[in-house]
Amino acid sequence: MVDSTPQAGAYPALLTDPVLRRALLMLAVLSSVLVTGAFGIELPTAVSLGVFAVLGLIATVRAFTDAEWLLAFAIVYIPLNKVFVFEVFGGLNGTNLVLIAVTLAWIVQAMRRREPLFRHFPFSRTMGALAIWSFVSVIVAIISFGPSFMTGDNLLAFKEFISQFLLFFAMLNLIRGGATARRMIIYLMVAFLIVMLFGFSEWLDKRDAHSMEASRLMGPQQQPNDFGAFLVYGSGPFIGMALTFMTRPWVYMFDLPILLVLARILVSTFSRGAYLGLLLGGVAAAWGRGRRLFIAGIFLAAVAVVAMPSLIPESAMARLEQTTSRKSETGNALESSAEARLILWQAALEMTIEDPILGKGFKAFPVLKHNYTTTDVPETDNHNMYLYLSSQMGVPAVLLLVLVYLRAYLYSVRLARAAADPFVRVIGIAGLCTVVGVFVTNIFGSRLTDAAVSMPFWVMLAVVANLSADRPPGESPRPGDPAPALPTA
Repeated sequence: MVDSTPQAGAYPALLTDPVLRRALLMLAVLSSVLVTGAFGIELPTAVSLGVFAVLGLIATVRAFTDAEWLLAFAIVYIPLNKVFVFEVFGGLNGTNLVLIAVTLAWIVQAMRRREPLFRHFPFSRTMGALAIWSFVSVIVAIISFGPSFMTGDNLLAFKEFISQFLLFFAMLNLIRGGATARRMIIYLMVAFLIVMLFGFSEWLDKRDAHSMEASRLMGPQQQPNDFGAFLVYGSGPFIGMALTFMTRPWVYMFDLPILLVLARILVSTFSRGAYLGLLLGGVAAAWGRGRRLFIAGIFLAAVAVVAMPSLIPESAMARLEQTTSRKSETGNALESSAEARLILWQAALEMTIEDPILGKGFKAFPVLKHNYTTTDVPETDNHNMYLYLSSQMGVPAVLLLVLVYLRAYLYSVRLARAAADPFVRVIGIAGLCTVVGVFVTNIFGSRLTDAAVSMPFWVMLAVVANLSADRPPGESPRPGDPAPALPTA
């Protein structure tokens, strides 16, 4: 069970942590370069690249003994990597450099400490199985389409997909102790605020646009549905703070305005899957806080759906009503994007039925979809992460991902309900919000294929696992570390 005794790492102590202050100073310098893009200011390339290079080098050198700065650097930079590419040479860019640095730090620290590269944590084996299954899907694709298939854009897509697992396992093994795990959430909140600043600046520019398409916010992810997904994934800590400290005046001065701006920005993405993800994620967070808040959350969610039925994506309503074609005679037709989504879902489902174990191979869906559709649909994404996995990697990949969700949810409940440290309870509530938000959002889109979108999810998983794990053999107890919540798997 989770440690029920007061801990030195409680929330007030965290704010005065000198380690945190030094890391935030480093992030402040990095952010001073990154946020310029939110205001349309273009710094000279030498300046922005120089700051990136100097801070990255400092964080990398430190990482061979203490990786915290490097992890903080990665958490803040990667969600902005499409805005700040930082091309170096030969296709080497800022994201690749960060991934290489994190990987080297992970390997070197494991060697120095004489530890296994993959230490045993909650749901780490399940994540490892999912990563291995992803590589199997590449082999299936090569067998089906030839070696040249996994080159060019497909190779880049797989690199983006698999880099998420690399980041997760690196963070999982590089985080040392409960205090470090807590600070990771603070760095995630900083990253979220920077991304929100980009969204708010864009909203100011587009708020008077005369059409929905012209007013949709792209965010640093440069795609409105991806931007909406990131906002859902990263909102958990702020919702957890509001629910945990709801009697504190500072919540209404600091946290509530952030959540109101979040709501305004999210609405302007026009991503109904993200709307529903945040709504149900908030209900899950209320469940972590207590039964009364959960009942209130269910009531408010029901009122919101009744008052604004557009919160439910049209494609989902059509599926529930088993509507698969236009009703042209009555003039009642599905929105074109919703109809296309249904066609793609059906194609992915048929692929899954044909090859339920291994799927058709990584990135096979765009190539094969025309064989399973009666109507030509130009889109190549099937707009459902679970069908994305099942059609290309088989049903086992979906089961593994859902098992990760389930175990992360159970561990988060224990942290939210049983931890003595109020900030650990915040993290538990945030974990519930994030897991449910990710689960729901990915019903209506493939939003776990790029770390620029999914970074908050992987950070939350790594932190929840660390706060719930057994200490490695021979390691002395650390202030603020809760005991294991559940058996690991």
